[in-house]
Parts: sequence; structure tokens; C-alpha cells
Amino acid sequence: MKYKTVKLITKVADFIIIIAVSVDTVLLVKGLLKYGFHLYSFYINLSTILFFISLLFLLKNKRNIIIAGFYIFAISYVGHVLDLIQINNLGMYIGLFFTVYLTILYMQELTSVQVKPILKLLYWVKKKNYKYAFQLSLIEQKNGDYDKAKNYIEIAHENGLTTYEYNKRYGLILFDEKRYNECIFFIDNAIKENDDDLMLNYYIGYSYSEIGNYATSIYYLTKFLEKENDIDVRYVRAVSYSMNGDILKSIEDYTRMIEENKNRADIYYNRGLEYQKINMMDEAIKDWENATIVESPDPKAFIALAKIEHENDNIEKAKQLFCKGISLDSSLTIYVPLEYRN
Repeated sequence: MKYKTVKLITKVADFIIIIAVSVDTVLLVKGLLKYGFHLYSFYINLSTILFFISLLFLLKNKRNIIIAGFYIFAISYVGHVLDLIQINNLGMYIGLFFTVYLTILYMQELTSVQVKPILKLLYWVKKKNYKYAFQLSLIEQKNGDYDKAKNYIEIAHENGLTTYEYNKRYGLILFDEKRYNECIFFIDNAIKENDDDLMLNYYIGYSYSEIGNYATSIYYLTKFLEKENDIDVRYVRAVSYSMNGDILKSIEDYTRMIEENKNRADIYYNRGLEYQKINMMDEAIKDWENATIVESPDPKAFIALAKIEHENDNIEKAKQLFCKGISLDSSLTIYVPLEYRN
């Protein structure tokens, strides 16, 4: 997003926050005149003072982390004010606007380490609002603390997060943990509630591939690809086709990917392996050669070509190719015959 657009959104957001605080102040004065001072008005008064202080900070320095905290409090507070003046539909649209706005702030200014304490404070203040627990879950997942991520998503579910979102998010945490069997259970439940989320088909298809159920993997990945073309999803399906014994369909997928991106060495290399399985060696060799001349060559392709030269007694050529392959990836040394290792 261009800087000018971000700047404009920031100004509009600042304006809305100022209006929210101003309305709250009017309501406070009206309440004091009508009902006198009591605990509720004291809470409103304290909140208003905090937000006026926050506005001073905002005018002074937008980059300060304290400012981000006040922004989030302010955004939460807009909903409180709208509840008081009973403009519920407007509150929904304002909330949507601020979701986008917070995302921009987050991407531009803040790291998850900075945002996390603010969300924790909000969560403590408003424990029954599942949104804060949900955001904390996302941050913990990003930071790799999957147990905490699952704990927060369970709390969010207990306090209003839909069953669909719960199953989806819990499944994605398990996916990141590589606990694919458990992931499948939750993602499958999410798909039953919302079959339109294409990415769920990818995650469950990938998971089935990882546990060796290639036919089911192909089913879900095909559902995705019928509606949207994605080279990474097609790559997983090509691997699943191969592992399921359908070599021609695997080659077909790799060919489609090469048509779209002629610089992926791994795709050339993999298609070469498929050609090798059906004894189409000329095509295999051509693919492996292509995998060595792209911008980021695949070291395994050098090893594959070296083995061909070795079988044809082209010792010097084989040696050069073996050396090139292991220079790019030393772990491939185990595939090099002993006579070429010195």
C-alpha cells in the first residue's frame, strides 16, 4: 500500500478516535448533570482523561509503542461509545474499518513482541471479549509457542469465537506443529461448516500427503485447483500423484508448472525423476540439464547427471558433475561413489 494511502487512513482514524472521545465527554457531562457522580461516571471520566492524554501523545510521536497501546484502547473504546448512543450497525462498520487500520499499523510499525503486552492487558481488562484472546493466539503461534496459542484459542472459543474459526485456527496451529493426524480432524470439521475456504483444502490435502494417504490428498488438492490455480498447491498434488503411482498425471502437473515458471529447478528435477520411472531417459536428462542452468540450480540434478555419465564410463565428466553437486550441497556426498570423493 502506498505511503499516501496509509497516511490518509491514519488521519481518518485519528479523527474518528477524537470524535469518539468527544462524544464520550458530552455523555459524561450530560450524565453528571442528570444523575450526579457515581462509580460508573467515575469510570467514564477516568477513561476520557486517559484518551485525552493519548491524543497528546499521538500528536507528539506516532512511532512510540505507548501510542500503539492507546490506539488499541481507543479502538475498543469506540465500540463502548457506540453502545452508549445505540448505533449498533455503525459500530459494526467502524469495527471493520479499525481492523484494517490496526493491520496497517501492525505491518508498518510494530512487531509481535511490542503488540503482545498490549493485547494481554486488554485481555485481562476485558476477559469476555474473545477478540483479544484470538489475537494473542495468533501471536503465540507466530512466535512458535503452540501450547499457549492453543490455550488462547480455546479461551476465545469459550467466549464467543465461532466453532468454524476455532476448528480452523486450532487445526492450523497443529499444522505448524506438523501434527498432521490431529490437524486433519480439526480442518475437516471446519470444512464441514464452510466448504468455500479453499486454503482449508490445501492444508488438509497437504496433511494427508504427509501421512501417506495420497488418494485423499489428491481429492482435496484437486478441489482447490478446480477453483484456483496455485503452483505450490499443484506441486504438492504432483508429489501425491507420484507417490500414488500415477506417474503420467504427476508429469502433467509438473509440465503445467513449468509452463508457468521456467525458473524452478526443483520442478525440472522432479519431472526428470518421473520420466526416469517410465524409462523416458532422454526427457529425464533434458529436465536435469535444465535444472542445472536456471538461476538457482538444483544440486541433486548434478548428481543425477553425474550418475548417467558414470554409467557411460565418462569418468572426467562424471567427476566434474559430482563435484559441482556436492559443492552446492555437501549432504549429497553420500550419493557419490567412493572413487569420486577424493
